[in-house]
Amino acid sequence: MRFNYKLTDMQAALGLTQLRKLPVLIARRRAIAGRYDAFLQQNCLSIPVCPVDRDHIYYRYVIRTERLSGILYAGRGAGIAYRRPVFKPLHHYLGMTGYPESDRAFLETLSIPIYPSLSNSEVKSILRHLRPI
Repeated sequence: MRFNYKLTDMQAALGLTQLRKLPVLIARRRAIAGRYDAFLQQNCLSIPVCPVDRDHIYYRYVIRTERLSGILYAGRGAGIAYRRPVFKPLHHYLGMTGYPESDRAFLETLSIPIYPSLSNSEVKSILRHLRPI
């Protein structure tokens, strides 16, 4: 099986334009992540950790919480698209047991919106709905 991943001239031009914007987009994601970090630390929740020898671009901002269903429900009512970033673990499909950390990650992880076009008021709304329920 083969795939053709060639770009059209229009797609290549759009890609080059987006690459020029990349530093600004990453800077905005980092700014939003900084607000999320501060909020989570104030509310005694753990924050995602990046290895010290690397820079994070915050493609996703994933937290672990035991209040997953409550946060998803509150977000849905407010129009916030929190997502479950971990799919059903493979061992569930295979009828296997004995992988408690995979099960826990599936049940307790949540991806918070962090796209660069989020406004400051939208970030405030996201944080307001993350408060303990």
